[in-house]
Amino acid sequence: MRLTELDGSRLEAAVDLFAAAYAIERESTSSLPEHPLGGPDPLRAEVASVLRRGGVAAVDRGRLIGYMCAGFSFPFKGLRAGLCPVIGHAAEAGREDEVYPALYAAVGCIWAQRGDALHVVEHLAHDRALERLLYALGFGMIVCERVCELSAIEVSCRHEVVRADAASLAAIDAEHASYYRASPIFVHKETDPASIVADLREIEGAGCVFLACLHGGEPIGYCAVGPQSHPEGLLLRNTNSAQLRTAYVRQPYRGTGVGRALLGAAVAHARDAGFDRIFVEHETANTSGSTFWARHFHPYVRFSMRYVDLGPLRGGTEQV
Repeated sequence: MRLTELDGSRLEAAVDLFAAAYAIERESTSSLPEHPLGGPDPLRAEVASVLRRGGVAAVDRGRLIGYMCAGFSFPFKGLRAGLCPVIGHAAEAGREDEVYPALYAAVGCIWAQRGDALHVVEHLAHDRALERLLYALGFGMIVCERVCELSAIEVSCRHEVVRADAASLAAIDAEHASYYRASPIFVHKETDPASIVADLREIEGAGCVFLACLHGGEPIGYCAVGPQSHPEGLLLRNTNSAQLRTAYVRQPYRGTGVGRALLGAAVAHARDAGFDRIFVEHETANTSGSTFWARHFHPYVRFSMRYVDLGPLRGGTEQV
């Protein structure tokens, strides 16, 4: 095996490698569509776009056996992060343990040279070989995407679920934002009223429906369901998949069936609207939410992140 520069000449082989990996993932998660991104042509176009960003190819006797793109950089948590999207890497089945360490070592150098102190790899949930490597390297999971079919969910809850206007949810959404800012999640969300209402209106304007559970006329839990929003759910683009954009249940009402009632109503809405499946993306540090989503959805993509000290490359210790 040798490593070489990744470029467009490897496109067809890279698409074939990723398609094979996706087929294996679908064996574990049957609710995924047959083709990612809606078909071979959109997948080819998306892979071509990431190959243009450069990266590394693993070749054995002229045959591509793995690739990893350098992706793009973006500001995250006060640092620069480098992201390799889920379609930006793949390895031949059975050779992952050999290929991925070499690919990441090379791409890690590219990210370090760019000044990316956070390394983020989006990967298929059941790629156990890559998951083991990432864990050994110091990566930890930060986000998970999950999917489920639109089968009816049995609900036992004394609170009614109703359609809600975005503005009526401003107070509970502010509580939701504060919940995210606190331990153990530590995700910054805006809590000022104007930003909250603007965000809710943006979700509503994207075609989502807000559903709320009420007690005494006040919302005790809510969710939004509707068309997929980019860039979340990359593999489900163009596949007629609904998305749960946001959801929250107030602490005193957790474990009383409110969340299940909201999910049941969201699934029913998606089914009635003609969608084929529903997915959710969630922060894994939200342990309460993660436990709930795991009961009803199947993981298909995970985001793992690692912090690296760029000081040795700069002749000193990095200051953060």
